Amino acid sequence: MPVLTRLYQPGDFASMAAINTVAAIPMAIAALRFDRLIPRPRLEAQGRAMLMLALCALCVVCLVTSILALFLPGWLPPHSSFVLLSDHPILIPLLALGGGIHLVAQAWFVRQGDLGPTARIKITQSIVGAVVTLGGGLTKLGAAGLVLGTLVSTWSGIGLIWRQLSGSVRGCLQLRRRPTYLAATLKRYAREALSSSGVAIVNTAGQSAPSLWIALHFSATEFGLFALMQRAAIVPMGLFTSALTQAFWAEAAHLVRTDPRRLRHLYLVCSGRLALLSIPVALCCLLAPWYAGPLLGRTHWQGAGHVLASLTPLVIGQIIVSSILHLDVHGKHHWQLAWDVSRLGAVFGSLALARALNLGFLPSLTFFSLTMLIMYAAAFALNLLALQGSITRQSK
Repeated sequence: MPVLTRLYQPGDFASMAAINTVAAIPMAIAALRFDRLIPRPRLEAQGRAMLMLALCALCVVCLVTSILALFLPGWLPPHSSFVLLSDHPILIPLLALGGGIHLVAQAWFVRQGDLGPTARIKITQSIVGAVVTLGGGLTKLGAAGLVLGTLVSTWSGIGLIWRQLSGSVRGCLQLRRRPTYLAATLKRYAREALSSSGVAIVNTAGQSAPSLWIALHFSATEFGLFALMQRAAIVPMGLFTSALTQAFWAEAAHLVRTDPRRLRHLYLVCSGRLALLSIPVALCCLLAPWYAGPLLGRTHWQGAGHVLASLTPLVIGQIIVSSILHLDVHGKHHWQLAWDVSRLGAVFGSLALARALNLGFLPSLTFFSLTMLIMYAAAFALNLLALQGSITRQSK
């Protein structure tokens, strides 16, 4: 990151963040969540049918997104961060299609119990994206270099995916009872997939709302500082917490049916360990005003440390609660949806109140961050209630 900040300006990251914000929802529902259901069917023929449904849904969503992209320039606000997207709206369906292919492929590899291709694709994406992004910076492409790096990274590994999936797709097309399997699978899972898509839209909107609000009400430089510091805080966090959270999820789906008391103990233990992990991360965030500017290397990044410090409550909540939020495991889909809707309202409410009070950029971020910490505390309480409900049901 210190290399990128010497090659790009905050406004460049603002343009990239604007594209990511608009593309977030199409990418989240690119396959209408059929991709998440691919590992579910026990029969191989039904699994291949689910794969075909996911690919068909991906084509439909990308077609609709492409049509909507034609009207996108007229809908975008007259803000400098959206100029690049307004000139190239085709970026949205391209990102949705590439990201959707990866989601479908990853789900199929999980079903096959072969995660090797996923690891190779991730490595390829990281290397190719980094090389293209650095090349764009060295050749002074500005925001276009960041966008090109993201786009090329998204589409990297498609050839490997096709080699892995082509046999399964051909096998599905050659099934004698293909229409029967597709119809039966669609009838059984369509409602769940569409319901999950609705939840994904609300969830993604809640995550994208701060970026959209900041883009509309503050300068491109401030938006770029926010986008970069949010990325700096969240992406490394996933690397540190992945081992612990994967261990939790590996047990949660089984324990909720067999031993919910043990699941509650596991949840509290994991939450405690994540809380301990959040302490050094929070200290790094709070101390950022003293080291972020010199680390990032250019004068227009001097305010980055203060932005990261203001996001400390948000980072703490995400570390402790977000990674092991498991209301769906207990069948509490309506609770999850209610929390997602409440979070969306809280985000807009906190930022609107900050603007009404004429708070500046950093106080507004701090207010928003504290609001999100409260929302994560509510999610933690809902998890405990769901766990108690599962324990009560088992005891009866």
